[in-house]
Amino acid sequence: MIRRIVCKECQTPLHREDAANGFEQRTVEIVTKKPDVHTITTLVDGKVQNVEHLKTLICDGCGKQLADGATAFAVTLWRPSREKAPDNWEQEYSQ
Repeated sequence: MIRRIVCKECQTPLHREDAANGFEQRTVEIVTKKPDVHTITTLVDGKVQNVEHLKTLICDGCGKQLADGATAFAVTLWRPSREKAPDNWEQEYSQ
């Protein structure tokens, strides 16, 4: 499963090649809200190297900051032949 949050400019429909390989895509338009705890943790050889506390959500397509209240898209891709449809996660990042 793949989860992404992208800005309006980076949102694209499911690519033909992904569809041909059995992927399905769920896209939900959201009004962004950063979770109370929003970090990126980097592991190297199983050890924490860096924990970065993020001030905003960031577009997974272009890296643009998405302030609370911005319109964006929560995108989920998965292969039904290998996994069940993912649970809803979008509300974790939405007002």
